[in-house]
Amino acid sequence: MKISIHKKAYWKTKTLGDICDIQTGKWDANHAVINGKYRFYTCAYKYTFCNTKRFVGECLILPGNGVNVGEIFYYQGKFDAYQRTYVINNIKISPKILYYQLLCFWKERNLNKQFGSATNYLKIGNFLNYEIYYPESRSEQYRIVKVLDKVFEKTVKIKENSEKNLQNSKNLFESYLQSIFTNPGKDWEEKRFDEIIKSNVIGLVKNIKEQSAYKKYKYVKMNNITRDNNFDFSKYTRVNATKEEVEKYNLIKGDFLFNTRNSYELVGKTCIFEGNDEKDILFNNNIMRVRFTKTCNSHFINYAFSSRIIINKIKHFKSGTTNVSAIYYKDLKTLVLPIPSITVQNSIVSKLDALSTETKRLESIYKQKLADLEELKRSILKSAFNGEL
Repeated sequence: MKISIHKKAYWKTKTLGDICDIQTGKWDANHAVINGKYRFYTCAYKYTFCNTKRFVGECLILPGNGVNVGEIFYYQGKFDAYQRTYVINNIKISPKILYYQLLCFWKERNLNKQFGSATNYLKIGNFLNYEIYYPESRSEQYRIVKVLDKVFEKTVKIKENSEKNLQNSKNLFESYLQSIFTNPGKDWEEKRFDEIIKSNVIGLVKNIKEQSAYKKYKYVKMNNITRDNNFDFSKYTRVNATKEEVEKYNLIKGDFLFNTRNSYELVGKTCIFEGNDEKDILFNNNIMRVRFTKTCNSHFINYAFSSRIIINKIKHFKSGTTNVSAIYYKDLKTLVLPIPSITVQNSIVSKLDALSTETKRLESIYKQKLADLEELKRSILKSAFNGEL
């Protein structure tokens, strides 16, 4: 398929097979070694290292299967590659002009040309028959590359500064959170978990195989509790339930939810259900709903469960395998927490909420900057290959 752009007289169209060599690596993933001498490119986004160097010079590396199909990497040096990673070398035009051309068009032109179902992959034909469009003059190639290099260098700096600002905000939040529970006040009391709760209920078992939008109640599961101790309401199933079940297993704003069964990493994660416009949200049997006495702010307890000191205590309650672990209430109820007065709890929650809001604001700005940068790069690349630079 030819690129639908205005072709000037001094630009040429050729296939990749005409202007370079296209090979794959020959190693499997186990070829990587720690502290190897040379880069080892696989189909992952980040390279590892190895002790062999099959390829030398200016090359382009393209993942041949998996989620990173469509990515392009440029490297000048000695390296080796995985057996499903394609390497373009011995390039007869400027390697950088080819890199930028592929960066502009490769992914979108191969979206509907991939093979496989469980794992998507490319074939050598995707490369050999791929048409590229470039200025015939070497000096013009170098001029365009110089302009694009400057633009991409600036975007890298903008991205690094944004990442730094975001990380500083996250560090401030994390530092304050950890200091609160590592150095509690003298007037704080140590209380067992079962001393501060009013009620706790393990969720409802429901058969969800037959899904229907007409089923009345939304039904949330363990994976609605995220890694960062928040509640993700974007995914749910629907079930029917009796009046008694709804009364016993419904969620209301402020409920503390504890993940009792999941992978080793996610079991023990908590969140606060903040509620929404709908009533009668039900939860499944891998979640424990806890409602606290008036002496406790549920948000304070949720922050406590995000602190390293409490996380380390909870680790001792986990049982099972790496894939499926569990924490039982008979163990959790013995957990000792440092608890200040409700006034102090409310003050701490207000400060942490403010820091969290600011971090999320910066994260939103950062994500928008990244999106804007990507759009800017795409726009400039297309201008370059429209002959407009």
